Amino acid sequence: MASGIKRPRFLYLAVAGLMLTLLGCRHAESRTMDVYFFDVGYGDAIAVRFSPNRILLIDAGDVQTAQELPRLLNARNIRQIDYAIISHPHKNHYAGFWEVIKKFPIVKVFVNGDFRITEDHHPNHIRLMSELQNRDIPILSLSQKTALESPAKGVSFKVFHPNGPEKNVNEQSLVFKITFKDTSFLFTSDIGPKIQDRLIEEFGEELQADVVQIPHHGGPISKKFAEFFKGSIFVVSTGENPWGLPREEQMDWLEGTLYRTDRNGTIHLISNGEVVTRKES
Repeated sequence: MASGIKRPRFLYLAVAGLMLTLLGCRHAESRTMDVYFFDVGYGDAIAVRFSPNRILLIDAGDVQTAQELPRLLNARNIRQIDYAIISHPHKNHYAGFWEVIKKFPIVKVFVNGDFRITEDHHPNHIRLMSELQNRDIPILSLSQKTALESPAKGVSFKVFHPNGPEKNVNEQSLVFKITFKDTSFLFTSDIGPKIQDRLIEEFGEELQADVVQIPHHGGPISKKFAEFFKGSIFVVSTGENPWGLPREEQMDWLEGTLYRTDRNGTIHLISNGEVVTRKES
């Protein structure tokens, strides 16, 4: 462990069959669910609005766009984060939370349980966890074994991954699906082809979704992944980077509607419970 950094004591909730209430109480059923894939460059920052005052924030981008994210949230009349998810400890997913916690109340934070400090795990992630605890914000660890109560009427939340530690940081990213009535959104963070194929083999049709986030800002994806989700709406959260992502030849494998934050800007998708449409945002 890096010198001078204390590993905070977190509340782990990864026991098989454990029932976790995400937000503590039920609200009236919403007519729509809004999902915003914010344009924060090479990173992820996604807001889900279950009702006018019930908000989930999935990741918060990197330090370079940290000042922009609060403006994007305020522009959509978001004043509180009911709960936040940090998919894994890479800074282009968690670093923006340093600004978010200064400007927005956060009720709960959910993480993937990876608190290692190695060359691939930046110690600022542990510092962020400590700061959240200092602010009395509960931190809870999710895994495939965690059963979740509905965060809102008409909504279900299913965690597919991780199911234990993975050697690679990206491969331990949280993968989960949010279902609103007859529509669903699959969030894949940064998993690679090995985990993509493993989840398809393990869960089959349960993994299918109307909207699928392309992992790792545009690849790599497996051919099995592209074939399995044929006909979906695909979203890539990406921006300028030295790795040549998205992988254009792999984006050509996709059969469906493809949106990219580097070309389309912030992508606002709305579900009415039957179909998902895009709204100019």
